[in-house]
Amino acid sequence: MPTERNRVEAAKESDSSDYFMSVDIEKSVRNYEPEIATTLRKKAKKPTYPKTLKVSFRNEADCTRFAKLIKHSFRGTDKELVFQPRPRTKSENFVFTADQKPRVQRTGLNAFYQKHWQGMPEFVQESSAWIYHSVRVVFNTRDDYAFFANLVRQRLSTSTKSIYYPECVGAGVDPPLFAGEVAVLH
Repeated sequence: MPTERNRVEAAKESDSSDYFMSVDIEKSVRNYEPEIATTLRKKAKKPTYPKTLKVSFRNEADCTRFAKLIKHSFRGTDKELVFQPRPRTKSENFVFTADQKPRVQRTGLNAFYQKHWQGMPEFVQESSAWIYHSVRVVFNTRDDYAFFANLVRQRLSTSTKSIYYPECVGAGVDPPLFAGEVAVLH
């Protein structure tokens, strides 16, 4: 019965296995090196700034308060604005101008769906009551981002993608109930 020591000595004696092993390693490095380099490039950290944050509002009054808070006027058709902290100026000068965007109202179905929609209940997609307007705010520096977080009084991290202004606290939303659970009224 071969012992561990015998196997190790037999492996040392074979020159060809070392040669094949080194050839295999070199070949795999050559084959996979470009793939590894591509993966590392993809994983390379992207620069944090300029950072973009989506801010959503529930009504026109929220938009106007936000414009006065950040001291920057914007319109209802604006999709993006660059945040720049401003020195002390009167906030009455900054307003939100509500330009109503024309909304396409689709009525009826096209011919393909009419054929397949026979006997189905009618469905009307309601517009979202949660978002009146959204704007992307761009921050060029970390200090601008921190200043903005203090202004809106919300905890923001570098991974935060969007916020509501004013902050949504979830009041009036009932937690989901699962089968067999009973709602407890407080």
